[in-house]
Amino acid sequence: MKRVFSILLFFLFWSPSLSQEGLDISLVKVIRLGNESVNFFKIFGNILFFSQRDFLILYNIKEEREIYRIRVRSSVVKEGENILVTNFYPLDSGRVIGVNNEPYLTLFDFTKNIETPFPYNKENTLKERSKILTTQIEKIEDLIISPLGNFIMEKTHFFNFLVGGFIQLSEWYEYNILTFPKREKLYTISGQKDYLEFEIFFSNKDKYLLIFNPILRDRRVYALIVKDLKTGRDLEYFYEGDRVVGWSLSKDDRYLALSLGNSEKIKIIDLSTLKEILTLPYIGNPFLSPTGDLLGIEGNRTITVFSLKDNRPLFTIFGSHPVFSYDNRVIAYSLGEHYLAPTKEIIVYSWRKELRRKMELDNEYFLEKMDFTLDGKYLILLLLGGDGYKILIFQVKGG
Repeated sequence: MKRVFSILLFFLFWSPSLSQEGLDISLVKVIRLGNESVNFFKIFGNILFFSQRDFLILYNIKEEREIYRIRVRSSVVKEGENILVTNFYPLDSGRVIGVNNEPYLTLFDFTKNIETPFPYNKENTLKERSKILTTQIEKIEDLIISPLGNFIMEKTHFFNFLVGGFIQLSEWYEYNILTFPKREKLYTISGQKDYLEFEIFFSNKDKYLLIFNPILRDRRVYALIVKDLKTGRDLEYFYEGDRVVGWSLSKDDRYLALSLGNSEKIKIIDLSTLKEILTLPYIGNPFLSPTGDLLGIEGNRTITVFSLKDNRPLFTIFGSHPVFSYDNRVIAYSLGEHYLAPTKEIIVYSWRKELRRKMELDNEYFLEKMDFTLDGKYLILLLLGGDGYKILIFQVKGG
C-alpha cells in the first residue's frame, strides 16, 4: 500500500521534463498542514521542524516519520482559545524552543522527553502602571531567541494613556536583550530613547546585533548600525542617508550583503574588519551561499551569481526564490514571474555540470520557503495554495 501511495504522489506533483543523467530528483513525501501554520520551516540535521496550530512537529526526513508533536500552550490558556505557534528554534540535535502567540516559551529536550516552560504567558506578559494623570501599559508581544540560543530578546510594546484609557498619548517599542536560559538582563534598545524607527536582528553566530534603517533622535538616518551583541556597544555605522531594502548574512557571520535603495547598489561588508569590500551596480535582493564565497542577486525575473573570490559573474538564470545547497553544488529556484507571484515550476540546477531538472507541480502555489538539508540529499518546499500549506520533500541524487 505504501508503494502504491508513493507512486500516486509522484504523478500528482512531479513531471520528469528536462531530466538529464547525473541529476535525479524524486518526491518522497507530501505533508498537508491546512491554513494554521507559520510560513516557514527549519532543518537541523535530519530533523524537519514545522508547526500546525499550537503544535510544533518534528519529522525525521530520512526515516520518513513524525517523531514528536509538542503542544506549545501555557497552563493558563483555556481550551478553545486561538493559540498558534509563532516561532521555533532548534538549538542542537536534541533540544528545541517553541514560542506561541501568548507569548509563551518552552524548551523541549526530545532525547529525554523533558519539557521546561519559562515564565511567559498571556497573563504575566501584560503590565499596567498608573500615575497621577496617566496610565502606562506594557505588553511583551514576541520572544526571539538568538540562533545559538545564548540570548533572548523581549519585544515589548508600550502605550501611555490619560487616566481612563480613552486618549492615547504615545506608544513605542523596546527590545530587552537578556542571556538565555538564565534571563539576566544585559541592556535595552528603545524606540523612544535610542531610535525613532528601526529593525533589529541577531547575527547567525550570536556575535552581532544588526540595526537596519535606524532614524536617530537627531533625525540622522543610516542604513545599518552594527552592535556587539553581548555588550550592546556600537561597533560601526554604515551609509548615512541610505536605506537597506534587502540583505543576506553568511552562515559564519563573516560577510553581510546589503541592497541599498537610494544609491541602488549592492554592498558587501566584511564584519570581521567592519569594512566594505565590494560594491556592485545592481538592484535586487542579495543572497549569500552557505559557504560565503558566492553572491546571488535576485532581480526582475533574473538571478545573477558572482564569485566573491575573484569578483566576477559566473552565470545568470531566469527565475526567483533562489537557494543554494550547502556545498554550493546545486541551486534551486522558481520559474514564477517574480518573487511575489505564484509558481508551478521549480528548477534544480547543478551549475558546474550544466545539469538541470524541472519539477512541475499539480497547480500554481506561492512558494513560502525552499531549502536543502545540510548534506544536500533532500530539497524541502513549503507551498501555499487554496487548501492551505503543504510541505513537499524531494530526494536529490547526483549533480
